[in-house]
Amino acid sequence: FSKLLERYNVPKKRITDAKQVQLRVSIILKYWFETQIRDFDDILIKELYDFINNKMTMDGHADVSTMLKNALDQTIETDNKKPDVELLKITPNLTPVSPTDLFLQSTPRDIAEQLTLISSTIYRGISVTELLSQ
Repeated sequence: FSKLLERYNVPKKRITDAKQVQLRVSIILKYWFETQIRDFDDILIKELYDFINNKMTMDGHADVSTMLKNALDQTIETDNKKPDVELLKITPNLTPVSPTDLFLQSTPRDIAEQLTLISSTIYRGISVTELLSQ
């Protein structure tokens, strides 16, 4: 992110290309957070919001700033949505059934679905940075 900010701040000798370079940096930022939002931790997201709301607006890119902010909000919201998973509902049986009988009466697909649903709640709790040993 810091390298993109450096590129966004065009040197004085290249001021004629400043607007074009700044718009290209904005496009790259938008592509980056839309495709790889998990690269951004809370601190980096805060820095990105500060950049979008302050620096871009002050540089005369208010319309691009608004578009980026909306796209970032939508990307974060989409990423935070957890799929609603519903476990199999077993209707109460008046006669007691042993776990072994219940297991034997279930189809292999039902058992696989239940094991997957149980495991998915564990795996969804793992953040990307934990997988990268960071």
